Amino acid sequence: MVKPVFLGIDLAWGDRNPSGLAALRFDDRRRKFVLFSHACLTSDDEIIAWVRSHRTPTTVLGIDAPIVAPNPPGVGRPCDGEVTSAFGKFHAGTYPANRVKCARPVRLRRKLERLGFQPDPSFRARSSGRRQIEVFPHPAQVVLFNLSRILTYKKGRLSRRRKGLAQLASHLRRDLPRLRPALAANAALRELCKSVITVRGGAKLKAVEDILDAVVCAYVAGYYWFWGKRRCRVFGDIRTGYIVVPYRPERLKPRAVSVMR
Repeated sequence: MVKPVFLGIDLAWGDRNPSGLAALRFDDRRRKFVLFSHACLTSDDEIIAWVRSHRTPTTVLGIDAPIVAPNPPGVGRPCDGEVTSAFGKFHAGTYPANRVKCARPVRLRRKLERLGFQPDPSFRARSSGRRQIEVFPHPAQVVLFNLSRILTYKKGRLSRRRKGLAQLASHLRRDLPRLRPALAANAALRELCKSVITVRGGAKLKAVEDILDAVVCAYVAGYYWFWGKRRCRVFGDIRTGYIVVPYRPERLKPRAVSVMR
């Protein structure tokens, strides 16, 4: 039996910058996701080819970009306001999306639909099929890692970004293996997390950042496939736009973040 696969895409909104990609395979016997592939690619064609090479009959993509954004500029998506209302106190609000700003993710969604990846999030947990869903790493990290606020690794001096990425890597290695389903702390994940410390230069560190975000996207895709709405919330809908976020009220109590050593 072919194992389900969950793909994460940290999509660059413009097609001149690399996007992070990560692939997890689900081990049903051990109830674990296993990282087995990752990459940084630039064009839509490269991303589509990568998806083709990793897809199985049951594959869910978690995409960090607004794949459904029918609203014109100046009119916000309801889901963006709902996520900001729920997670703003953790500094995990969204930037407003619209059909002009989000032309690339909408275009990619349509290309993926032609490959059979349906964008409607209202599917039954642990069902077969190929799906694509919009996810958002920051609120997902708040819930999954039980944070008091988001990890800061997107902006600032290189040393500050590296410190924030080290925190993210620490949580990936420490927290996700304890959840159900777990993310196995295998050699591929350990080596990826270690690269936060070992790579030199801003461009290489940015590539690691994009891939780590893609791992979170892939995990959220698998988490939603496994639990459905029992432990996730779909903010919005397929008509106006939506974002899938792990949503466990008992884990929203903040705790201090830690740094990988």
